[in-house]
Amino acid sequence: MGLHKTMTMTNKNIVELLDEETVARTTYAEACKYLATLKRSLDRTSRFTPALRYNICVLCFEKLFVAYIAHLGEMAEHHVPLALFSEAARLDPGLPATFKDIARAVGRFESICSLDGFGYQTPTDEDIRNMTCGLIEINSYIEQKLKI
Repeated sequence: MGLHKTMTMTNKNIVELLDEETVARTTYAEACKYLATLKRSLDRTSRFTPALRYNICVLCFEKLFVAYIAHLGEMAEHHVPLALFSEAARLDPGLPATFKDIARAVGRFESICSLDGFGYQTPTDEDIRNMTCGLIEINSYIEQKLKI
């Protein structure tokens, strides 16, 4: 594994050189924190708005896949759900195909281009529940692969 420059925020804004496995483990730990928040919202009414919970879903998805791609020895080149899935699938041909559906579900509520006319839509509570269940499934797979 090589070393890649990864910006880490400290009180001095120092750039550290981190290997992919360190990136994988620290990024995965961040994903788990987001997922814990989402899991709690499955069992009780959340005080967070659907828009905020959706943003947590997107961050969780991104962190899970960035961590897994780093574990596989590369740094993610993309940060939108479907592109992250495709990149991970290229590195791991055994990646469950159902994860592509989860990537589509997570990515379908926003647009990154103002020219497509789609804009931003707020997912329903049921949409967020489905995304969260998908993220739990993805997390189980990645956790096993990272041997955590």
